[in-house]
Amino acid sequence: MREIKQTSIHIKDSPLLRGELFWCRPSGRRLCIGHAGEFANLELIEKLSSTNDQFIQEVLIDEERVSQVIDHFNELKSANLEDVKMRYRNLVLVDFYRVLKGEQKSSTLDFLFICYEVFNDLVIDEKDIEDEFIRTNAMTLKKAQVSASIVIYMALVSGYCDFNFLKEVYNTIILTYYSYVSRYDHIVDEYSRSDKNIVHQEYLKGLSSRFFELDYGLSDDISSIWSQVHHKVFKLDLEFNASDLESIFKSILQTVKEYRYIDEIMTQESSR
Repeated sequence: MREIKQTSIHIKDSPLLRGELFWCRPSGRRLCIGHAGEFANLELIEKLSSTNDQFIQEVLIDEERVSQVIDHFNELKSANLEDVKMRYRNLVLVDFYRVLKGEQKSSTLDFLFICYEVFNDLVIDEKDIEDEFIRTNAMTLKKAQVSASIVIYMALVSGYCDFNFLKEVYNTIILTYYSYVSRYDHIVDEYSRSDKNIVHQEYLKGLSSRFFELDYGLSDDISSIWSQVHHKVFKLDLEFNASDLESIFKSILQTVKEYRYIDEIMTQESSR
């Protein structure tokens, strides 16, 4: 496990936590203020940094693996020929398959960091809204990011390999949740004085039941996958972990008809 020393600026620049986040008290003792896969509490970070702007992350993700898969996605981005695109899509899927099959020891949280680093571009009218989303409703952003990441991998399994399309899907999904939160987050605010956790649970359950009454303009197959992912993710408790994500990945994979051809991809890549 690697430790990273950080300041509040570093955390704000990359708020999705790669591991356990600790604030270093002036006395030298540590206080845990965040967990892997969560978005850092930026308001708390600001408050604590005014006393001592020293933080440490104990990295839990497989940094080597994440970096390698990001490289595959970047090669996919620069590829022009379809066979080259297929080649790098296949490499991403081989890694994905090995993790889910337990052949490669890694956490499904790695998938979130891969997609975040590769595709994240939360901009509306030239305004980066990630910071605002985190401050407004970090839990919805966390679940939105989980949903978007799973949909990306399911899209790859379904045969999509155009980088720009995948990036559009990823950010459309997250920005759609942000748009929804912007319209309805007052529901949470009205009741936050009583029991915030209960309110958030009811709010997220309500979001799951109402969300797909609208058409978000994506292709039918992607929308269908997103709908399945959405309802599974938003039924999770406020606190969920890598094993929950792994269960969702596997359950969605079973519904994708083209899933069986991953075995063919594995055979092709092994013979190279």
